[in-house]
Amino acid sequence: MWRVSPRPRHPVEEPDGVWLTSEGPVALEYDAGAYARARVRAKGEAFALRFVGQVWGAPSRSGWPT
Repeated sequence: MWRVSPRPRHPVEEPDGVWLTSEGPVALEYDAGAYARARVRAKGEAFALRFVGQVWGAPSRSGWPT
């Protein structure tokens, strides 16, 4: 089970979505390459305080694996 926020930009401490696992909530975040390194670090640190884990997604230059 999971939930997602429809807002286009979130506060640092709010992930794009939350995966509700049996171990507790896991932060879900997608970065399309626009986040500055400092924002990625701040979000990761904020998530570590509130969630049991984090899953990050980002596009790759090669596209989908074949």
